[in-house]
Amino acid sequence: MKILILQLTRLGDIFSTWPTVRALRRQYPSAKIHMLVRPRFASACEGLSDLDQVIEMPMMNVFRALLKNDMSDKDCLKAGMEELNDFLMDLQEENYDEIINLSFSPSSSFLVKCIESNDTKVKGYSRHEDAFLRIDGDPSAYFYAQTGVRKYNRFHVNDLFAEVAGVELQQEDYTKEVAHQIPPLVREYIGDEEYIVVHLAASTTRKSLSQEKWMNVMRRLSQQIDHKIVLIGAEIDQEIAKNIQLTVRGNKVISLVGKTKLLDLFPILKDSSLLVGLDSAPIHIASLTGTPTYNLSNSYVRFWETGPKATGSRIRGIGNFEALGSDVICNDIQSMLENDIPSDEMILVKDPFSEYEYVENNPHQLFCWNMIRAIYLGEDFPVPYRMETIEGFKQLQELNAISLQQLTAILRKEQNEENERVLQNVDQLVDKLLMMVPELAPVVDWYQTEKLRIGPLEKKQIVASYCAIHETLAKILSVYTGDNVHIEENANVNERTIR
Repeated sequence: MKILILQLTRLGDIFSTWPTVRALRRQYPSAKIHMLVRPRFASACEGLSDLDQVIEMPMMNVFRALLKNDMSDKDCLKAGMEELNDFLMDLQEENYDEIINLSFSPSSSFLVKCIESNDTKVKGYSRHEDAFLRIDGDPSAYFYAQTGVRKYNRFHVNDLFAEVAGVELQQEDYTKEVAHQIPPLVREYIGDEEYIVVHLAASTTRKSLSQEKWMNVMRRLSQQIDHKIVLIGAEIDQEIAKNIQLTVRGNKVISLVGKTKLLDLFPILKDSSLLVGLDSAPIHIASLTGTPTYNLSNSYVRFWETGPKATGSRIRGIGNFEALGSDVICNDIQSMLENDIPSDEMILVKDPFSEYEYVENNPHQLFCWNMIRAIYLGEDFPVPYRMETIEGFKQLQELNAISLQQLTAILRKEQNEENERVLQNVDQLVDKLLMMVPELAPVVDWYQTEKLRIGPLEKKQIVASYCAIHETLAKILSVYTGDNVHIEENANVNERTIR
């Protein structure tokens, strides 16, 4: 068996794919497993021994004309297209039995279509023969409908990747040893004393602490704990690391910033007592070394999707880092090192397979998440927290009934053009209703995605499939359009459900 995994996103997503690759290896011990990545992030595959081959997408050569911002360079464009064609032909000749697309992007879906054969089993996005998006599998449909900006998903991407690939993760998929030793020069810097690791950077600047905040934290922390503090980061972070060392007296702070490769971080984190970090690749590496992590997360981070997985980790979530005192950060870190009971504001990581333990105080977010769980997991439907939500469901039910009437008429060959015009108007009204009642989003996103999943069929088959989706939608909406639905103003928002 030969499997190709597409992971054309960034470092963190590649590291989040490691457990899935290991699970695939357990499930298919003799399979050939390849991964397609961007050259810039290929180093994130080093140490993943369960891969047989890492294939780098020739991004620079293919897109050289675009990068030069010179579309008039016909020779450059032609050379890029020829290289892309040769690259895809080579992948086609591999005759993959299974392609797992974990990139979830329009461009990756076209790549899959070019690589797959008639016998290839595809998981994730691809394209139909008419070039429309093809969403293979319920987990991929969930990803399309419920994840992303302004969505309400709370499942971790590690778990979503595994679901798409069709594997069940086990403890060994996180803790399997990476055969790499700390380089001697790095070992000389660290010594044999206990230490914690602090990663100074994040995936974007808006997810980072300011230099002043880091300096205040390091100055205070060096006086508050006995552990040495090892700083890690890229070369561009060397200035802040130098300033921190100048601020902290003695040799308490050791800077490895710009001195390590990604693979070096595995043994460094494995031997550390704790990682302190933001939204960045070391958080994901620590999940693979079992290193407890203190994760700082602000409003720009969806920690429930990308946060730490190592047992005993804690997340300090706050809207704005500037509102977070240095003393709070230092006390949190000391509390973790001393195994103290965390404060109520902390988000706990019980183990790699449990959901984060925290109380959602935003009733809108909580309602939408519980609605998702009801639709996809068959759990109880949540009680709306405001009357406008119930009215929105009733209006959506009315629009859904109109759609069913028009679709039924089309099946009976009654006034097709007029029916189709009405259906288009209904779709526009649904979009407007969603803007007024955002709590409808999980339901609307579900049914719009289900309609999108219908492939190129005969018109009668397409209409019949639409009818089935709208009938299912009617059943969901009936939960909120009956006489027994009411608002529970004084009820705990975390406990409201409709059975």
